[in-house]
Amino acid sequence: MTPADRTPFGRAIVALATTFGLDLLPTRLEAYWQALEDMDLRDVEQAVRLAMQGEEFFPAPARLRHLVRGSGYQPGDGPLPPPSPPATREMLRSREAIPNATLEQIREKVAEIDAAYAARRAADEQARLLSPEAVEERKALLRAQAKRWHRE
Repeated sequence: MTPADRTPFGRAIVALATTFGLDLLPTRLEAYWQALEDMDLRDVEQAVRLAMQGEEFFPAPARLRHLVRGSGYQPGDGPLPPPSPPATREMLRSREAIPNATLEQIREKVAEIDAAYAARRAADEQARLLSPEAVEERKALLRAQAKRWHRE
């Protein structure tokens, strides 16, 4: 969002708070702005509408993000998944791409994104395991284990 979006953003969050019977302090409104300012105003407004329609409690900024991403996350499911890459978000958000896409095409794209994230997580885990610190730690554990075996 841009600084010009602050007023409509504030109206949306205040309306959301009012829906849940809350008085919104300026500090909380500012915190929501800081947490969500990288999002598009249309997405925030959509998340607010979805929250008004389906949430039981006033949502945290992360929950509003999730409502837009449509990941199926529910409170208590654990950490939020990483956001989709910007290009994918733009493609999925595109007014032209979605109305013309079949359900199968959308499912294929979601599966493709999930596979890319799984591959990235596996690569990150492999890099962590092969880091110099991890290798040295394993060597030290093996040396200590070898010393114990020789004593026995």
